[in-house]
Amino acid sequence: MKLLRTCVSLAVLLSMIGAPAFASEVVTVESVEATAEDTVMVMTATDLALADGEVTGDVKLFQDVNVVSATTDAEDATKLTLALGSDLEANTTYNLLSVFGVDGGIDFSLWDEVVGAELANTTLQSGEQGIQKVVVTTANSMDVYFVSAVEGDEFEFRLLQELEIMSMGASDMDANMLQITTEPMATARSFILMLISVSVNAEEVYSFDAGVYDFVTPNVFETVVEETMAPDIMMDETDAPDTMIEDMLITEDLNAAPEAMTEEGTDTLDETAVTEEQDVEVVAQNAEATPETGAPTTVLLILTMIILGFFIFRKRLLQS
Repeated sequence: MKLLRTCVSLAVLLSMIGAPAFASEVVTVESVEATAEDTVMVMTATDLALADGEVTGDVKLFQDVNVVSATTDAEDATKLTLALGSDLEANTTYNLLSVFGVDGGIDFSLWDEVVGAELANTTLQSGEQGIQKVVVTTANSMDVYFVSAVEGDEFEFRLLQELEIMSMGASDMDANMLQITTEPMATARSFILMLISVSVNAEEVYSFDAGVYDFVTPNVFETVVEETMAPDIMMDETDAPDTMIEDMLITEDLNAAPEAMTEEGTDTLDETAVTEEQDVEVVAQNAEATPETGAPTTVLLILTMIILGFFIFRKRLLQS
């Protein structure tokens, strides 16, 4: 029974769009996913040549509006009252399909006024059972009138809200993906994508295996966040901490020190050399008065004199 309902529903849906005039290749669809509130990605088993040209086709997107119940009317056998799971919206196109219990379908559009709208079925063929008209009684309920009396007490309907397709084209992610841009979709809702055929510059046409694909939008659409570097890595001069500025100033002072020393002239070097020579003489005099303390003390004095002599020799080289 479930298979029969599905076949009937698909037959009605496909009859609303019609089959493609020609097809060069039948493509198998592996998955359909809403990756953003306005983007549907269709992954196919084979690559699609969509990059070079204008992409068009027989494609429709519907949001599945839940039909909670369908009840008969004791006074009018041709009427069923449908209770909906959400409110109908103005300036929106809907497709009402009977899946089980009675035959019929109707396309209708609601404009500025929703409640009280009465919409006739202009495509109904004479002599057949079907939906004659729809009357919106409240924002979430409607009366459906059939040509003939409705029999039975179990019915199933699908009410589809049509969303506008903005564009179609190749995906930047993979060659086997078709990207469809739509008007914003609601989160955590069921949708039906009717993907019959796609053409490129009206020359190369792809048809798709099933034609009708169900998918559900996530509870929350993921938001792409650009990665940013840590604050201590990305920092311009105006944002530098005080310690960094101080380090920079100290470095500049050190780099400028040799120049300052050169500008002081040779007098300063002479005075420094004389002072160091006097220091050596003082050390030598003290060494004579130093008591014998063994080899360690002697070695320390010799090293001290060698180091001081090295500095004196270096200063005189600079002087010359």
